Amino acid sequence: MKLQFLNLKQRYNLKDYKFTLILLVLAVSVIGVFMVGSANAEYQPRQIMGVGLGLLAMVVISLIDYKWILNFYWLMYVVNIALLLAVIFLGTEANGATRWLDLGFVQFQPSDLTKLITILFFARFLADREEQINKKKTILEAIGLIIPSLLLVYKQPSLSATICIAALFCVIMFMAGLSYKFIGTVLAITIPTIALVIGIVVQPNQPFLKDIMSIKKRLEQKSAINGKAGVAIMSDMLNDEKIRNLVIKHYNSITCENEMKPEIILGDVPVFSVDTEGSICLDENGDPVLTLDFSKADKIMDFIKKHNEKNPDDTIRVRGHVLVWHSQTPDWFFREKYDSQGAYVGKEKMLKRLENYIQKVIEHYDGVNSPYRGIMPGM
Repeated sequence: MKLQFLNLKQRYNLKDYKFTLILLVLAVSVIGVFMVGSANAEYQPRQIMGVGLGLLAMVVISLIDYKWILNFYWLMYVVNIALLLAVIFLGTEANGATRWLDLGFVQFQPSDLTKLITILFFARFLADREEQINKKKTILEAIGLIIPSLLLVYKQPSLSATICIAALFCVIMFMAGLSYKFIGTVLAITIPTIALVIGIVVQPNQPFLKDIMSIKKRLEQKSAINGKAGVAIMSDMLNDEKIRNLVIKHYNSITCENEMKPEIILGDVPVFSVDTEGSICLDENGDPVLTLDFSKADKIMDFIKKHNEKNPDDTIRVRGHVLVWHSQTPDWFFREKYDSQGAYVGKEKMLKRLENYIQKVIEHYDGVNSPYRGIMPGM
């Protein structure tokens, strides 16, 4: 043990120290601090403290001989499993997932440490079995040792971290010298199997998929947003029965992709209202009265209306996305007489046009006589 502690310090000259790497890490961290501050200034001091502690830990650990650290690889493995178990029983829940341990002064996510420990542990574990890396016993032992971490991280749930750790394990096994023959055999079996499973899953009316909990129900159970699950769709997507069923099962809030934006409702060229004599109607500004085309947006609204009438206890609401969007408004809307070659109108006239346009859209979708009244909350 005395000899181990004598070997704790890394042996290299100061000129060999990777100062460039530290500067790059520091630069990225500083950018992160500013980004956090721009999003919510309240969390910036905590982010600064985290960066400071992280840099201190990085410098200290970099001065320690990694070979000395690897003497405690089994201890690291046990600590890793213990921390992941602690998350399940003592972790802090946020947005439907339990991934953090609250240490009082800071919150800590053990799955991040798992990635580092996985590298260190298997580096030593496989180095000690360098000559047996392609033997069945060694491969099964390695798989058996990584499975607890994968299951515990997945349980949080954190699918992205689970995939990351699994991929990391595969890379380590490859770098340790796993034979190409074994890798080729695994890929030859795995790839067709995955393709077959995906091919089956994407087919409609799969009985084993019907019991999967919908996203809105999951959020209702786990999330502070009270089960509001939204999706953006285009009217043409409703032609597909699979998409219609998917929307109904998983979502209770829909946003029209572009159908309620001015470029769709106004069209490429202006269409004017005419009176019984065929003359173009004029508004109080002397502009022609526009005829708005709600047909594409109405297709979505009709789908929702029909669903809500049949399912009063499982209704879907619609968000209009935007009432006005400059880059998706036809240029002629900003010009005199709605003529694409005319001069641009002044501020007051433009504001009046916008007011008239917005009033017509709101009246159509939430007016007293609108068939869609109540489907778009907040209008």
